[in-house]
Amino acid sequence: MKKVLTKFQVPLLITVALLVILGSLLLTGKSIPAALSQLITGSLGSTNALSGSLREAAPLLILGAAVFLALKAGLFNIGAEGQFLVGACFGSFFVFKVPGPLGVVAGCIAGALAGALWALPAGWIRAYRNGHEVITTIMLNAVAINLTKA
Repeated sequence: MKKVLTKFQVPLLITVALLVILGSLLLTGKSIPAALSQLITGSLGSTNALSGSLREAAPLLILGAAVFLALKAGLFNIGAEGQFLVGACFGSFFVFKVPGPLGVVAGCIAGALAGALWALPAGWIRAYRNGHEVITTIMLNAVAINLTKA
C-alpha cells in the first residue's frame, strides 16, 4: 500500500522545524532577527554565498537520493558515504588527468562506476550469502574512509 502524506503533515513538519529553530535561538539567548538575517545573507546574500550553499548541498542531495533509492528497494544503504568517497576519488582523478569537458564527463562516469563497484561486495554478500547490508556497508564505510585519507 502506497503511503501518502496528508495535507496536514507537511505544514506540521515545517511548523515543528521552525519551532525547534526558534526554541534553540531562545535557549541560547541569540537575537532571532539577527540570526535569521545572518542565515539569509550567509546562504543567499551574494553570488559567492549562493554558490557555496549549492556546493555544500549537492553532495548531501546526491547521498540522500542514493539512500532513498535503496529504501524504495527495501534495503538499507548505510554505505553511501564510503561509496561517495571512493567515487569522488576516482572521478577527481579523471577530471584532473583528462582536459576539458571530456574530463568532466569521464570523471562523472568514473565516479559513478567506482561508487557502484564499491557497493558491489555488500550487494553480493546480501544476495548470495544472506548477510545484512547494514553491517557490510558500515564496514565498507570505514575502509573507504581510511583508503581515501590524504
